[in-house]
Parts: sequence; structure tokens; C-alpha cells
Amino acid sequence: MAFLPASTNYSVVQGFNNSLDKASYSVILGNNNTVAGFNGVIIGNNVTSTDNDKCVIINPYSLTINNAQTGLVVIGGYGNTVDGISPRAVVIGGSSNQMNGTLNVLIAGYGNIIDDANSLYCAIIGGQANLISGTLEGAFIGGGKNNRVTANNASAFGERAAATRAGQQALSSVEFLDETGSAGKADHGMHRLTSYLKTTDDTPTEVQTFTLEDGVAYDLLITVVGNQDGGGNRAAYRRRAVVYRDGTGSATLQGSVDTIGTDQESNAAWDLAVTVSGNDLLVTVTGVAATDINWTCSLDWTAVGEVVN
Repeated sequence: MAFLPASTNYSVVQGFNNSLDKASYSVILGNNNTVAGFNGVIIGNNVTSTDNDKCVIINPYSLTINNAQTGLVVIGGYGNTVDGISPRAVVIGGSSNQMNGTLNVLIAGYGNIIDDANSLYCAIIGGQANLISGTLEGAFIGGGKNNRVTANNASAFGERAAATRAGQQALSSVEFLDETGSAGKADHGMHRLTSYLKTTDDTPTEVQTFTLEDGVAYDLLITVVGNQDGGGNRAAYRRRAVVYRDGTGSATLQGSVDTIGTDQESNAAWDLAVTVSGNDLLVTVTGVAATDINWTCSLDWTAVGEVVN
């Protein structure tokens, strides 16, 4: 049984108990699908869709699509929800996942969420109860469980890892956060963070400002490379720093900052300093006058504080 009002044009509806209203150029196959203002293809069961255009929905069960979507692709899955405004997004398989945003991808898994309607180019692939939260671009979670990303172009892997800084890569294998991510310390586990800076004179300038979480101890490996525009001079430095905050106290170095290997400089006037100030660890580079130098800094750290099981 199918319902086709007069406002439906150039459409095909087959199956049982399907309802199609104000739709054109559509193909609807399956059971218990309810469609209004749709232009596209639905092959599945229990799909609810309103005001969507150029969408392809293949073999899902109990799918809910809210608000107007354009170019959405959904393949398989059970109980998934596409919300907000999610043009040109892709949902493949999985169960009880929630998708928002533009050009995002959510593949398989259970209970994964991309929660902001203005997010862009984000992806979750597999896993359970992972969360990309906020108006972000390029955030990624690669499987695992209870991971969360809250910064642009950041990524998280493992279990209860949190990437909270732009460009950060977070890896965890134990339960450092609670399941909602609201308790515990985000900097637990293994992480990488990179940054870039150009200097044009001999003013000491911070290439990285790293804010410590309270009650967490860090072992940081700091690698900095500088290269003069057009060639001519270059330098590479590597440092190790153990730094911590006791409770709500300031950032404190444990002992001194270690130099790993030998600094390599073609110009001895270039320099690197690692210090602390307030709650921050500062990585500061110094170039030379009237010279354009590109600097990159990579921070790799392992940290531990309160563990929430």
C-alpha cells in the first residue's frame, strides 16, 4: 500500500505503507517510509524524511532525517539520526549515530555523534560513543570508545582520548576520562601538537605556548627546526622537559630542561629557550635581524593525573 497525492510528480513508490507527499523525481521502495518534499532515492524501511533534495538513502532501518538536507547519502544502519543542516554529508552503517554539519562523514559504530550544525569536513569512523563537539573543521576520530575532539583539525584514537588543541593528535588506551568526557584529565595518554612561526628579526618569540592542566605531570619531547627563507641558514634543536602543576598551582619544571643530542646551527646567533610562566610552558625561538626564518615546533608528550574509572 502506498500513498501518492496529486502533488507528487515523476515518482515511483513500491512496497507497503509508504507515504509520499509533495515530492518529485523520486524512487521510494520498502516499508513504512514517510516522505514529504523529497527529491531522491529511498530504498529501506521506517525512513522519515522532510524537505530533502538530491538525497540517496539505501537500506537503512529506522532512520530519521530532520531539517532540509541536500546531497545527503545514507547507506544501511539502524536507528541513525541526521539532524541540523547536513548538506553533502555521508552516513554509512552503524546504529544510533547522530550526524550534523556539512560535508561530514560518519561510518559504522554505535552512538557516535557529530553535534554541531556548523561543523565542516569532520569524520568519525567506527567505534562507540565518540564525540566531535563544537563548530569545528577537519576534526577526526578513528574508532575506539568514548573519545572526544573539541578543536579544529584535531584527532583522537583509542579509549577516552581527548584532543582539545588545534591540530592535536591524541592517543589513549586506558580510561582517563569518564564516559561523558566531563571528568578526568584531557591531557592523559600520548599526544602530539605542532605549530609554525615566521620571525623577521632578533626578537625572542614564542613558537608554542602550551597550557598545562591542573594536577597533571607531563614528560615532553620538544623538537624545533628553523630554516631561512631562500636558504642560507638553518637550525635544529631537541629538548626534554618534565613539567607539572600541583593542584591549581603554577606550571613548574622538575629539575632542568635537558638538551637531547647536540644543537645543530649554521648561525650560532639563532637560539631556543624552554621556560614556564603562569600555567604555561613556553617554547621561544630567536632569529637574527632583517632575516625571514620559518620555524616549526613539535611537542610529543605523555601525561598522567587523576584517573577516572
